[in-house]
Amino acid sequence: MSDQIIQGTPEWLALRAGKVTASRVADILAKTKTGVSASRGNYLIQLAIERATGQIEPSFTNEAMQWGIDNEAQARVAYEVQSGHFVDQVPFVDHPNIDSF
Repeated sequence: MSDQIIQGTPEWLALRAGKVTASRVADILAKTKTGVSASRGNYLIQLAIERATGQIEPSFTNEAMQWGIDNEAQARVAYEVQSGHFVDQVPFVDHPNIDSF
């Protein structure tokens, strides 16, 4: 992945600016009995600001998330060895339909 965009870098963050990510798709789908949930409305505003400015606010990382970040490469290799399938790393995959938000 040396010639690609590396996860966590400013280039990677810029690529994701204003786009719905897998970890936040639940916010896009969230509804209440009376309509759109506050989490959906807030996320849509955040996405609009990111699109307008090209900037992403720093996200929260807890100890468990950091452990996953620190051990991702080893987990990927373990998966490849066990499954016999190589993993192609890509910086971001755009959803074919969700971009309309």
